[in-house]
Amino acid sequence: MNRMMKSRILMRRASPRRRGMVYLAALGASMIVMVIGVSAVLAGQLQNRMVDIGRRAIVAQNAAEAAVEFARLQIKINPGWRSAIANNTWSENITFKDATFAIKLVDETDGNLTNDATQSVRLYGKGQIGSGNSGTAARLLSVELAPDATGAMKPVPGSWRQEVLP
Repeated sequence: MNRMMKSRILMRRASPRRRGMVYLAALGASMIVMVIGVSAVLAGQLQNRMVDIGRRAIVAQNAAEAAVEFARLQIKINPGWRSAIANNTWSENITFKDATFAIKLVDETDGNLTNDATQSVRLYGKGQIGSGNSGTAARLLSVELAPDATGAMKPVPGSWRQEVLP
């Protein structure tokens, strides 16, 4: 008998049970590969979501810082700022790109910005990005401003506060 005939005889002798086991082994291996692939896709989506959340937090922080700097500039260039701004009232939102910010000045001494130019004020800057189901991030930054010898409002060292808003 030649080799070809022997292999045919061996193939005929292989039981259907053995062929089923090979099929099940191949099916099991393909299931393992599929689970690994789906896990990799889900891990990638989770990582992208975490990166987006981090980006939104940074943009909200930058918007809050921009609000504080914008308000400080307005105070610097407008000598009548104490009468032009209402105490403890948020400004209208200012939008740039996909972020917004608002400012608020509070006279923590007596609640009246206009009565004494030598009193310090607390400046709040609120930055926010996103809305609705797309996800939001908001930050609040505040600093106490006190007049120096020339009357210019300067940040009081150690008075900076930062909050994460819901």
